[in-house]
Amino acid sequence: MDVIIRGMRTRIYREFKAQANKMGLRLSDALQKAIERWLLENSQSSLVMNDPNQLAFAKLASQIESKYHGKYVAMCGGKLYVAGTLEDLGGQLKEAGIARAVVSHVGADESGEGGEWLWGSIER
Repeated sequence: MDVIIRGMRTRIYREFKAQANKMGLRLSDALQKAIERWLLENSQSSLVMNDPNQLAFAKLASQIESKYHGKYVAMCGGKLYVAGTLEDLGGQLKEAGIARAVVSHVGADESGEGGEWLWGSIER
């Protein structure tokens, strides 16, 4: 997705861009990480109250991103499940008797993939 940001202070933008470059990150990747961290810091209390799986997933998000890029992952009961395909992940969760989990396709564009997976359509 392309984004235009107006009203950005030049000094902050230049420092951010320079730091991203030092870390070997594209500006878009560094900005995405900064936004994700800001969201986590500003919504942590609502995550705790809503779903412990969401909070556990959010706390491990950067580790999950670096270790399981391109894989399908699910968080349930503090345990992380990993698979190469969505079908395989579904099989793991079904075998473990899990009816609800936070599921994501790591590194995929979030245009509908990922989120909470409710098993209403899965036969047990």
